[in-house]
Amino acid sequence: MLVLGNLQTLSEVRNLRCSDDILQKIPNLKQLGISYDVSPTVEWSEYQLEALVNLHQLETLKLLFKYSSHASESVNPPKLAFPENLKRLTLAGCGIPWSSMTVVGALPNLEVLKLRKNACKGSEWEPVEEQFCQLKHLLLEEVDLVQWGANEAHFPRLQHLIIRSCYKLKEIPSCIGEIPTLEMIEMVDCHPSAVTCAEQIHEEQESMGNEDLKVRIDLRRYFKNKFYSKIFH
Repeated sequence: MLVLGNLQTLSEVRNLRCSDDILQKIPNLKQLGISYDVSPTVEWSEYQLEALVNLHQLETLKLLFKYSSHASESVNPPKLAFPENLKRLTLAGCGIPWSSMTVVGALPNLEVLKLRKNACKGSEWEPVEEQFCQLKHLLLEEVDLVQWGANEAHFPRLQHLIIRSCYKLKEIPSCIGEIPTLEMIEMVDCHPSAVTCAEQIHEEQESMGNEDLKVRIDLRRYFKNKFYSKIFH
């Protein structure tokens, strides 16, 4: 068996079957990007995505699921598992339930999490304490989140929060501002009510002497290209 022991990066791979014989050939991979074509007849068991947990050196993983014109988003989501060494994870289009975020939150070294374009399905995300212990950067983009029950204990080391094009989310928990490491909240094309929450978080923290937190607001697309941008220092 040919082993590519020096290979550390694979990107823009399509429909990779993560069988043992494939993964054993790339044991030292550190960066991996895969896109999957989702059809109405897709059988996720063929791709063995749970076997990604065996890439023990992997630090960066991007998984993108692209729906064909004939596939509906009601297709059952794949089952995912991740190696403990993972530091940066991007998910897009996989449609897993928010409850599955406990699998992600348990990753002990995860620092960057990007959830894009229906990466998760459902209206409510209730994070669990003692998870996301090392997470510094969180992006929520084009997800159908309505209620986010987060507090400072759920993301104890978060530095940068970006919420982009999450039109159904109308409220950000005020206790997010109590995360001692938080440096920046970015609100891009979000519901005005959520933006107001971000402004109130900034005002509250400023009144308590926290001058480190910055809030950036950009609503140009939400207001159909009318310029609306603010940065609070």
